[in-house]
Amino acid sequence: MRSMVRMAKRYGIKVVIGTIPPWGCYSDSMCGSSAPDQTALRYEQIAQLNAWLKTFAADEGITLVDYHAALTSTDGLHYAEGMTSDGVHPAPAGFAVMQPLVEAHLP
Repeated sequence: MRSMVRMAKRYGIKVVIGTIPPWGCYSDSMCGSSAPDQTALRYEQIAQLNAWLKTFAADEGITLVDYHAALTSTDGLHYAEGMTSDGVHPAPAGFAVMQPLVEAHLP
């Protein structure tokens, strides 16, 4: 991330980074085909990486789009209903939420 941002800045490219989206489905037991992670580690790692991205963006003076906050359910861990079909990737409804968030920061 550091190298990409440094190179983009060198060439005058505006940088917009996004947080890591949530993982898993809160209310749909049929969502996704992977077994649920029974530990909190996955969620802690996502939270730690997102915290680092926020600090990094602020330190570098670059734009950060908080996809995690926009896509998460009320529990703060999983995708909100309808935002994913597999618990990993955004569904069309999720991308529809994400698109205007990033477009607001593009020239």
